[in-house]
Amino acid sequence: MAGIGILKFKRASHGYIMGTFKHDSKDTRENNQYHTNEHINRDLTHNNLQLTSRGTPEETFAYFKERISELDAASSTRKDRVELIGMIIDIPDAITLMGHEKELEWLKAANDILTTFCGGKKNVVNAYYHFDERHKYIDPETKKERMSLNHAHYYAIPEVNGRLSGKIFSSRSRLIQLNNSLDEMTYQNFGVRYCTGEKKKSRSTVTHLKEKSKMAEIELKLAQANETMLKFEKALNEANTRSEEAIKAEKVAKRLQNEYMEHLEALLPVKDMLQDTLNELTKVMTRERASMALQRFAPAIKTANKALEEVGEEPIQIDSDIIDLDEI
Repeated sequence: MAGIGILKFKRASHGYIMGTFKHDSKDTRENNQYHTNEHINRDLTHNNLQLTSRGTPEETFAYFKERISELDAASSTRKDRVELIGMIIDIPDAITLMGHEKELEWLKAANDILTTFCGGKKNVVNAYYHFDERHKYIDPETKKERMSLNHAHYYAIPEVNGRLSGKIFSSRSRLIQLNNSLDEMTYQNFGVRYCTGEKKKSRSTVTHLKEKSKMAEIELKLAQANETMLKFEKALNEANTRSEEAIKAEKVAKRLQNEYMEHLEALLPVKDMLQDTLNELTKVMTRERASMALQRFAPAIKTANKALEEVGEEPIQIDSDIIDLDEI
C-alpha cells in the first residue's frame, strides 16, 4: 500500500528537526550514529540517496533557518506555528518489483510533482531516499504480516503566497490533488497504480505507528502462546487421566508416560517465546495496562510453571508488582 504520511514541525522543535535530518542522513547512518531504528540494514545504506547538494545535516538545517528568516516578515511569529512539513512518500511495491532502476525513475518523476506541490525548489529543504529499511511488520489494523516499502522523506517549507501556512499547505484538498497526480504519473509511466484503493495512510507520527505495530506484534505472540498453552494444559490433563486408567496395563502406562514427557518437552520452546513476549510487553506498556493484559493468561502460565518444575526447568518469570501468580 503506497501512500503519503505527513509530519508537522513547529517553531519550538528546532532541536527535533536537526535530529530528524541526522537520522535520515546517509553518512550518519553509515557511521551508525543518531538513530535507534532496529530495522535499518547498514549493508543496504549505500543505496540511499539525497536530493539536494546540501550534503550534511548541518547544511540542511542552515538552509531551513535561512528560508524561514526570509518569510518571517510576512508570517506569524507564534511559537506554535508550523515551519516545516515532512512528507513520507512510499514507493509502490509494484515499482520495486520492477527493479532498482525503475525505482529511481519513479522517484525522479515524483520529485517533479512534489517540487511543484511545494512551490518550487526554494521550499524543498531536502529529500532523502531510503532503501535500507525493508522489513516485515504486523499491521496494527489487520493484525496481518506485511512488508514495509522503500520510501522517500521530503522536507518542505509550508510557504503559501509568500507566507508560512502549515494548515493550507497540508490541507486535505491539496493532499488529495497530490495523491491523484502521483497516481496518474505512476499509471501513465509504469502501468501500475499509486492509489490502490486500500485504507489511506495514517497521519500519525512514525514513532506512534511503530509503537502500534509493535503492540500488534506482541498481542499476536501472546495469542499464539496462549493457544499453545491451552493445548498443552488440555493434553496434560488427558495424560494424567489416562495414567490413572492405565495402571492395570504396564504397556499402556509406558506409552502414556512417553506422551506426557513429549508434552513437557514441547513446552520448553513455548516457554522461551512467552518469556520474551512478556518482557517486551512490560517495556511498552504501563504496569496497570500490562497487569490487565496478562490476567487472562495467568492460569495457563501458572499451570505451565508447575509442569516446568516437574522437569527441573526454571519457571516463567513475571514481575510480582504486575501480577502475582500465587494469588491466581
